[in-house]
Parts: sequence; C-alpha cells; structure tokens
Amino acid sequence: MFILKTKLINDKLFSYSLFIFVVSCYLVLFYLSTKFIINDWTWSQAHTNYSYGYVKRGLFGTLILFFENNFNINTVKSFTNFFILLKLLNIFLFFLLISQYFKNKLLFLFLALNPLLIMFAFNDLGGYQRFDDLSVFLILTHSLILRSFNKNIISEKHYTKFLYLFIFPFLCFAMLIHEIVVWSLPFHFFLTYNVYKKLINYGFFSYIILLILTLFIFLYPVSDATFNNMLKGLAEKNLSHEPFKFSAQTKNNIAIIKEQIGINLLTSYNFIVNIFFLFMATFPFYYLFKRFEKKNEVFGEKIRNSVFILSTLPYLSFFVIGDTGRWLSLIAFTSLGIIGQYKFELSVNKENTKKIFQIPILVLVLIFCFFIQVPHLIKHVTIYGGIFQKGLDGYNIFILKNNEDFYNLNIRFKNH
Repeated sequence: MFILKTKLINDKLFSYSLFIFVVSCYLVLFYLSTKFIINDWTWSQAHTNYSYGYVKRGLFGTLILFFENNFNINTVKSFTNFFILLKLLNIFLFFLLISQYFKNKLLFLFLALNPLLIMFAFNDLGGYQRFDDLSVFLILTHSLILRSFNKNIISEKHYTKFLYLFIFPFLCFAMLIHEIVVWSLPFHFFLTYNVYKKLINYGFFSYIILLILTLFIFLYPVSDATFNNMLKGLAEKNLSHEPFKFSAQTKNNIAIIKEQIGINLLTSYNFIVNIFFLFMATFPFYYLFKRFEKKNEVFGEKIRNSVFILSTLPYLSFFVIGDTGRWLSLIAFTSLGIIGQYKFELSVNKENTKKIFQIPILVLVLIFCFFIQVPHLIKHVTIYGGIFQKGLDGYNIFILKNNEDFYNLNIRFKNH
C-alpha cells in the first residue's frame, strides 16, 4: 500500500510541486480574508476578553483589543494577519514533517493533499480561521523536535529546555485562547515519555500544572454579570452574539450535548460519515507504522498500540460537542504526529506492492485527495467536493464572474 515506484517524475520536484500547489491554494484564501471575514463565528468569538473579569477563551480578544486601543491596529487586521501567519507556519511545518517520505510519491501525495490534514480548511472554508491551528502548530512542532531527538540531532538536555521554554508556555497560552488544546495534552505527554522513558520525569510537573490550568478553565464559574458586561463593552463592534454563548461560559457548552448526540450519533447519515472519516484519520497512519515496522524499513522503534488510542481518545468527545469535521482533522494530525516523530528509512529497492494493485490504489488516493471534503460541521452536508470543486468555484468567481448568490462573495461573507 502507498508504494508507487516510478522514475518518470523526479522525487524532489514532485514534493516541491505539491508544496507550491498547497501554498498557492491558500494564497487565494489569504487574499479573500483580507477583503472579507471568512469565518464570522470565530471573528465574533475572538473578541471574548478579560475587560470585566476572567472568561473562558478571553486571552486572544484581550490582546487584539489591547493592540487596537494602544497601537491603533484594528482588530480585523490583527485577526486576519494572525491566521494568515499561523496557517503559513503550519503549512511549512507540515511539509517539513512529511518531507522524509518524499521518495514514496503515493504516500507523499496521500499526506500532502489529504482532506483531513493541511487541506481541510481550504476544502471547507468553515474550517478556516479556527483556533484549532494552535493545536496543529504544537502537534507538528513537538513531533519534529522528537524526530530530531530520535535522530540524535538534539540531546535529552536540549529537549528539556525546549519543553520548558517553548512547549509548556505555548500550551498555557493556547489553552487560554481556546480550551480545545487540552485534548492534545495526552499526545504531548506521550512524546515527552518517549524521551525520558519513565512516567515520573523532568517534564512530569509541567503536565501537572497544565492539568491544574485545565481544571481552572473548565470549572471557574464565570458570572452572568461578567459575561453581560463584556457583551455591552463590545456593542459598537456589531458582532454576532451567538458565538459568545459557547466561548465565555462552560455551562453553555454543556447545554448543547443532548442536541449534538442526536445530530452526530442518532442520525444515520452523519454517524456513517463520522465513522468513515474517523477510520481514515487513524487506520492509514497506524497501518503504515506497523507495516513498515515489520519490514524493518522504518522507524526503528516499537510503538505501543495504546499510544494511538490514548492520544486520540479525548477527541471522540466530538460526538457530543459537535463541529465533528474539525475534531476529525485534529485526530488525523495527532496520528501523523505520532508516526512523524520517528525517522523514516524506506528501502526504495524493495518491491512492497504488486504492480497489479498499484493503479487501483492510485485511483483511490486521487479520488480521496481531490474529490472528497471533510465538512467542519457534518450535518447532512455532502462529502463530495474537495480540491476539484474548489477549482470549479474559483473558475466561476474569478474567470466567469458568475453572479449567482453562491458565487457572490459580498453575499456569502461579511466585508471588513
């Protein structure tokens, strides 16, 4: 599986071409984001702030309002540029992480254009301008650092410094912006364990502090007075108020559980789609690891089955929380981060896949990468679309100048 050996295309040229293709796709989205608010939900929610006391997810809004009040940098510019820079950084880190697979073109294609990974937010614009990118940034970064450690490029001492001076502070920062980062803590803990090879280690106490911060974020009782005063302070911003209900107070997140169970578990179409993408976000990565490990072609270290399960298990809460596509994408990034921490040593001279199976596998990968999308909110939304459909949409918008409402950006998005 995932082995397509051909010398028709230079390996590095192929990998660089995919990198340029992905960046080009996002450059179009970045340009649109400088003209329109692509994600009005996150745009409104991003203004949650500490002006009248502590509220959940209040750090980002506090910062952008500070820059607006003290440096005349309006919040829309801070918001837009933050997500452009973060996404560009994630694209670079993502390709750096998968770069060691470039000699296996089909595997590289499967990873580079996988609708669950870096192309997720491009295929479904509802997944763009989400603070999930903070989780992705930390997953990719930590995995890359572990790979450097496994290659003996950095020592245990250097890793310890990195953990305390970067990973730990950035996790705290990200958790105060959006608590979704908490779900990635088992992944980070297991990577730290892989360095010290024992549960009680140099990084152990940093995770205890992160656990205490987690309890504070979820259990601190934000009063209705604090919440309402914050909303009044933002009245002139003309923001949507609905997103604030699910950002500032934990009790409102709990209130939607019954509704989301009905949508994601008890609706047959949604349930089947969720299970399909859950399978695609986990099994291919686990299969690749175990298959190459048995052939002694990759990684050089064994991984416990429980690491895959325990690192992704918290994300299964998406069935009761909602926005399942976002969580499925994070599961895929976590799975990639687990195998990406190990060095890849593929023996390209071995015949790993019979030629009779190469073309069917190629066709399936192309269909999955170019014609399938992962809706950020799977609620009777078709999964057919993806890169090919976005190309057609771009053709209608920029070339044909189609005036239908669907292609009218002024109708679809809020102007700056």
